Amino acid sequence: MIKVLSGATQPTAGSIEIDGQTVALRSPKHAFQNGIATVYQEMSLIPELTVAENILFGRLPRVQSLLLAFSQNFGQSPRFLSSLASYNGTDPSSLRYSGLTGSLVDLTVQEDTTANSETTHGSRKSISYLAFGSSGLLSGHSVVGQVLGETGTLTDLTDQQQTILLRSSYNNPVVFAQSASRNGSDPVIVRVTDVQSDRFAIYLQEPSNLNGSHGTETVSYLVLEAGSWQLSDGTLVEVGTVSSSSTVGRQLADQWESISLNTPFDNTPTVLSQVQTTNDTSFVKTRQRDATTGGFQLALEGEEDDLTAHGVETIGYLAIESGRGRVGVVEHEAFTTGSLHDETGVTLTFTEGFDQAPGLLSSLASFNGSDAAALRYDTLSETGVRVYVNEDTTFDAEIRHAPEAVSYLAFAGSGFITG
Repeated sequence: MIKVLSGATQPTAGSIEIDGQTVALRSPKHAFQNGIATVYQEMSLIPELTVAENILFGRLPRVQSLLLAFSQNFGQSPRFLSSLASYNGTDPSSLRYSGLTGSLVDLTVQEDTTANSETTHGSRKSISYLAFGSSGLLSGHSVVGQVLGETGTLTDLTDQQQTILLRSSYNNPVVFAQSASRNGSDPVIVRVTDVQSDRFAIYLQEPSNLNGSHGTETVSYLVLEAGSWQLSDGTLVEVGTVSSSSTVGRQLADQWESISLNTPFDNTPTVLSQVQTTNDTSFVKTRQRDATTGGFQLALEGEEDDLTAHGVETIGYLAIESGRGRVGVVEHEAFTTGSLHDETGVTLTFTEGFDQAPGLLSSLASFNGSDAAALRYDTLSETGVRVYVNEDTTFDAEIRHAPEAVSYLAFAGSGFITG
C-alpha cells in the first residue's frame, strides 16, 4: 500500500484521490509533486549526513555537484575541510559534502532561499579543500634558512638610553641583553624597553642609592622571534614572554611565576630571561630557579630594601638545548653551571675555545641567597670568563652572597640566527 501511495508501484485495481481528484501517480517524484512523501525504514544510511538530510536525500538543493577524487587513497574516510575559492555568483552560497570515502567525496554548492526559492547557481565555482587522515598534534620545523633572530655587541653602553636598529624585521621579537661587563664597580643592570619589530631601546640602571650615572660597559644582545624553533644546526629553542608582577625579595613574601615549556627537550635546557618593558621604572631584573625539561620558575627582583612588589612587566625567556653548535657564522655554547659563583668572582671555562672572545649572555639560575643580586663579568677571552654575583647595597653594606648556579650563552660572531 505504501509503495502504491508513494508512486513506486502502480496499482492493479482501485484509484487514488487527492483533494477529491483522482490521480495516477507515475513515480515517487510525481507523488512528491502532489504532496505525498514517504519516510522509509532504511537500514543503509549515509553516516556523514544528519537525520534530516537522510530523510530528504535526493531532494536537497543541488545546483552544482562535483565528484572529487583524492590524489591518494586514505584507506578510510579522512577529515575534510573545504571553502569556496571564487566569487562568480552574487547569491549567497556554501559548500556541502556527502559520500565521503577514502578516495573521493561528492561536493555540492547550495544557495539559501531567504530571498527567493530559486537555487540555480549558474556560475561554476573554484573549491579549496584539505583532507587529512587522522587526529593528533601537528608539529614541524622552521623553514630552512628562515631568519629567526640576530646577535650583536655594544661596547659603549651607559645609563643614557640607546636605540638599536635591527638588521631584519620580526613579528614578535624578544630581546636578551644581560649581563653587563665590570668596567665600573658600582652595581648595575641592563634594562630593555620599547621593543618593536625592527628596533629596541637599551640602557644601564644603577640602584636608587647611587647617583645613577654609569660609565661605558660592554653588553652583548640576542634578538629572537618568539616561538618554538629548531635552529639550522639542529639545536632546539623555545622563546616566549609572560606578563607578571610576581616578585621576590629579602623583605617580601616571595612569589614565583611557573613557566611551562612546549618544546620536547630531552634534557634540562639552558634558560635565560630578560625584562622587556619599563612599565615600572624602578630598579628590577629577573631571577630563575628549578629548571626542568618541562619548565622553570621565574620572578622579578627589585632592590634589597624594597618593601612592595614591582609593577607588572613583560618578561622574555629563552630555553635552549644545552651544548655547542654553529648557526651560519655564529658559533654558540649554552650551559648551566653548578652552584659555584659568588661575589669573589669565579672563572667559567668554555667547553671548547672560540676563535675570538665571544659575546656573553647570562642569568642567575638558582635562588640560594635572599639578598638581591645580579651577574657581572670581566676577563672575557676565547677560553672563558670570570663571573661575579653582585648584590646592591640599598639595605646594608654587606655584599657576601651564597654560591649560585649560572646559565650562560656564549656566541662568537655577529650575524643572523637561522632555522
